[in-house]
Amino acid sequence: MTVQELKKLVNAGEGQHIEFKKKIHHIDRLLREIVAFSNADGGTLLVGVQDNKLITGVKDTNEVISVLEKAINDLIKPKIRYNFRVVPVTHNRNVVSLSVRSSRRKPHYLLPVTNSDKRMAYYRFGDKSIQASNELLKVIRFRTKSKNGYLLKYSDDVRRALQFLNAHTSVTLTGFSEFAGLNKPKASKTLVDLVLANVIKLIPRDNEDLYVFNDQT
Repeated sequence: MTVQELKKLVNAGEGQHIEFKKKIHHIDRLLREIVAFSNADGGTLLVGVQDNKLITGVKDTNEVISVLEKAINDLIKPKIRYNFRVVPVTHNRNVVSLSVRSSRRKPHYLLPVTNSDKRMAYYRFGDKSIQASNELLKVIRFRTKSKNGYLLKYSDDVRRALQFLNAHTSVTLTGFSEFAGLNKPKASKTLVDLVLANVIKLIPRDNEDLYVFNDQT
């Protein structure tokens, strides 16, 4: 990657496939972005670029790569495929580009840093890396392993979900559970079934995922 190519990439801003980090402080936050990219469509982490698109670079290039490489190999499971590129921006500063491929071994998890933590999965959606819900993880697992379509069995629960969406255009798991009088596991299965059958789609959100018909944005 040339400096000109880097500037063009940075000028486009953060998004589905690009994340900026000024430094590698708070390594757990960087690992979340990497896990999220691997669980989605892949992406690139640029270390040495600020959120306001200012390219500052880093001096300790080898240390940045060493720290990231060790953290990725120790704390992300299953292992992911990635590669580093170094882009010189001044005589003593470089931008470290870490590219992550969309994985065939999804979902990937960030392992606990302390005994009080638990492993977490993240997913890239737009310019955010969102903690993956149980429903999203089920969708990821199915679509990663299965090459065939999903056969949806029409039921009263499916009918209720479609009825709600026809009236309200979107629904959350909590909203559908309350509307249909179903417990959360049963409501979850109904919505996931509809997603796998490509009738509706799941929109990841920080607080609670949203479900809409497939022809909606």
